[in-house]
Amino acid sequence: MELRYFLYNYEKDLAEKNNLLFSQKAWENIWSMNIEDTIEHIYPQVESLAWRGKVTKRKQFHCNRIGNLILLPRKINSKVSNQGYVAKSIEYKHTDILAAKDIVENYEDWDYTSIEHRTQNLISFANSYWEIDGE
Repeated sequence: MELRYFLYNYEKDLAEKNNLLFSQKAWENIWSMNIEDTIEHIYPQVESLAWRGKVTKRKQFHCNRIGNLILLPRKINSKVSNQGYVAKSIEYKHTDILAAKDIVENYEDWDYTSIEHRTQNLISFANSYWEIDGE
């Protein structure tokens, strides 16, 4: 639930900062589903051939980092599953979830460095959103 709440607020912040439409309908869909059905691991929990070499150490750790997670409606989440980043990014572009579109716009590929970068961006968002000074 905490992940859902966090990413919901991040989505609202993306909409506000970029003057974009926040999709209440998409989020109602996500809120109504079982959380496990809506969590998308960009780098997948089960590595397919398309992901070989993208994350070479501590794969499970990086797979479950917040920077590697987004929430998607179940239908899209099921469709992208273990697909490679190129295939996933096509689906992300066509969703109403702004965080997914933001990932595609900001990352040409998805690997350890991308996960680390997005994790730090989400930590910065949390610190500013909840006015945490980092100490």
